[in-house]
Amino acid sequence: MGKVGSFFKKVFLWITKMVTKAGDAYENLNEKLKPLVPVAVNVVQAVKKVTTDDPKDTILVYAKMLCPSDAGDLVIETAYKWLKKKGIPKLLTTLEISEVILNIKDKNA
Repeated sequence: MGKVGSFFKKVFLWITKMVTKAGDAYENLNEKLKPLVPVAVNVVQAVKKVTTDDPKDTILVYAKMLCPSDAGDLVIETAYKWLKKKGIPKLLTTLEISEVILNIKDKNA
């Protein structure tokens, strides 16, 4: 197997492992929380949209108006950058995997 085949095998194994972990996490959820997974996915997608839209129309502007100091601006900007680059994509990916698992129909049921 060449380097490309080995690479794709590793990627496939990683994806398989992530789906398995997401499934395990979902199965360990309390029954009362399982219906909230799709709601959480929608919330994260809405937040993602807000952070990728034009800044004049986002929550960022309102947050800066509520914290008019330089320190407040720095904290808000730092949190915004983290959410946009790491927080939201990671959370959204996890929730989307959970939603896919939630929608899988059991053939034996």
